[in-house]
Amino acid sequence: MSSTGHLSNTQSIEFLVEHGINNYKKVIFAHLSPRTNTPDTIIKMASSAFPDDNEKFLTAPLTDALDIIKNQKD
Repeated sequence: MSSTGHLSNTQSIEFLVEHGINNYKKVIFAHLSPRTNTPDTIIKMASSAFPDDNEKFLTAPLTDALDIIKNQKD
């Protein structure tokens, strides 16, 4: 929603709150900026907002493809 088309971490969490985390099997945070954000930062925010749903959260690697099959737990 910024002028560059990116959502902030806060906006991403607000979206999940508004649309219900139970509507999603997995949530993959992607297109993270290595300069202004890290996978650890967004995972901590999501886990804090949804402490019972930690297993749902993944981050896409900054430089490689995400192996969804390897990360699938159910």
